[in-house]
Amino acid sequence: MKVLFIVNENPDSGIRVYAEMVAKELLKKGVIVNVDSKYDEKYDLVHVHSCRPENLAKMKIHQPYTPVVTSTHMTSGEVQGLVPDMVLSMLDFGLSTFYSSCEKVFVTSPHILKELSKNPLLSKKLVSLPYPLDKHRFEKVTKKEIDSFKKRFKLDNKKKTILCVASIQYRKGIFEFVQTAKKMPEYNFVWVGNIPNLPYLKNKGEINELVRNSKRTNLIFTGALYKKDLACAYSMCDLFWLPSFSETFGLVIIEAASFGKPVLIRNIPVKELFKGFVQTYSSIPDEKIIKILEDKKFSKKISKANSKTLKKFSLNKHINILLKEYKKVVKRNKI
Repeated sequence: MKVLFIVNENPDSGIRVYAEMVAKELLKKGVIVNVDSKYDEKYDLVHVHSCRPENLAKMKIHQPYTPVVTSTHMTSGEVQGLVPDMVLSMLDFGLSTFYSSCEKVFVTSPHILKELSKNPLLSKKLVSLPYPLDKHRFEKVTKKEIDSFKKRFKLDNKKKTILCVASIQYRKGIFEFVQTAKKMPEYNFVWVGNIPNLPYLKNKGEINELVRNSKRTNLIFTGALYKKDLACAYSMCDLFWLPSFSETFGLVIIEAASFGKPVLIRNIPVKELFKGFVQTYSSIPDEKIIKILEDKKFSKKISKANSKTLKKFSLNKHINILLKEYKKVVKRNKI
């Protein structure tokens, strides 16, 4: 089997990380996967991972007759603040229309599955398939490497550290993160990620100002980190906090949990996937942050629950389901 992945996302994007992880695993199963390349070769299947207009155009131009599947990495909630508001009202309709044209739609979380199931044209095409965890994505890091990482970013060793890994934008909760850092100078606040280079980015000027002229010693912006550097960031933190207002999954949540770290997220629908180990808050995070960082028994209890809960995000199981659905689509289209 030969599959074309259309992704077209930055290297630090969760969509990109997921697509490359899956492509590597499918190759082990004998599936040839090209990611954003060799568009005009003959394929059994096209998997669209990012429903950007330019990606859909590439699909139509280069593979007009090849069966298409997609993953629900995006809803109007995920692009809020990245495009003009007038576009948002059209986005869900456009996505629904595209999903209806696909052979299969792989759904990353229960709340999106519930929404899409309301459309009778989609109900038989939907496959529940949350992101998996690649346990081998990160190399083990030593204490020396972690200490070097802290020194490099001038982190105060006497303070506990709160980490976020996300693109720097309004939807991800950047302003709440900064405000909380101001209120809690007794902790280090570290944000790993870049500012999206988009013309319609909400509060673009304000966000640029925050990052470039941050004078707070307890607030650090590292930029995007990869491989060992990212592993050091996860390893050195005492709490992983994702203050995002909307997520279709949140790969960084299970990555942080796999390092044995307590995880805090906003009370958003995707929380249902992470019952058992993720802590949530509704409006102000301060109380939960202090509880997790200062109550050692509570923090240990959360971290201990990680290993049990993370088993359901098996990479091998994920690939087997994906491959099974791919084969169904290919067989149906060869009849």
